[in-house]
Amino acid sequence: MEPWYRPYCQAVVRCLRHATAKERRAVGWELECHLQDHAEALEAAGYPPEQAQAHALEAMGDPKQVGEELSAAFPLRWWVLSRAAGCVAVIALLLVLFWLPEPIADLYHYHQAKNDPLSFQWSQDVPLQLVPLDLQEALPGGGTLSIYAAGLVENSDGTYEAYVYAVSYSSGPFQFPNDASRHLTFAADGQSLSYYTPMSDTKSCRTFTLYRLRELSWGTRPTVCFTRNGNQFSAELPLPWQEVSP
Repeated sequence: MEPWYRPYCQAVVRCLRHATAKERRAVGWELECHLQDHAEALEAAGYPPEQAQAHALEAMGDPKQVGEELSAAFPLRWWVLSRAAGCVAVIALLLVLFWLPEPIADLYHYHQAKNDPLSFQWSQDVPLQLVPLDLQEALPGGGTLSIYAAGLVENSDGTYEAYVYAVSYSSGPFQFPNDASRHLTFAADGQSLSYYTPMSDTKSCRTFTLYRLRELSWGTRPTVCFTRNGNQFSAELPLPWQEVSP
């Protein structure tokens, strides 16, 4: 039986217009490894195997789009180097060992931020179920800032703490890192809220940041604000109060 990830990898590889057969095999191998690793991580998190595999494929995005973006990122370099007399074997080896894993990782990080941020595995446990939100802003300087999810926990004194998961990513997978999600502030009723960022992770073109808002009374609707490099964004934060009881 054909492995579950093989059709997807073959569809990506077919889009590499200037690659040799050996280079196509190398790209396919890298993609297979990434898909298998992602599916295994999801299974370890409790997903059934078939659902983990489907989730891994969805997170990578449309195979044709992935293949075209990967091909467009370095077509001329592949065409020239792969056809340089006497250097084919050396170039293929360097491609696999030093250069190819980086754009593959950039693609993975970009599609994860854009399509499936909740699949990210934090280095620490998040002690609650995050509820996806629909709060997204296109930044004037390029890229996207998303207040992607939030969750609440009740303290022993009757106050609440809110966890807010912010995601930012650039306009494409091979652009400069976008760390907009690390520059948010929160307020309610005209007063700044007490918060901190217990975890943040920046890779290639995206940043994931988890905020922790302290000592909230039940039903508080904070305002989230972003101001940086001439870009501004402000919106009411719809915390999932319906998930907890006052």
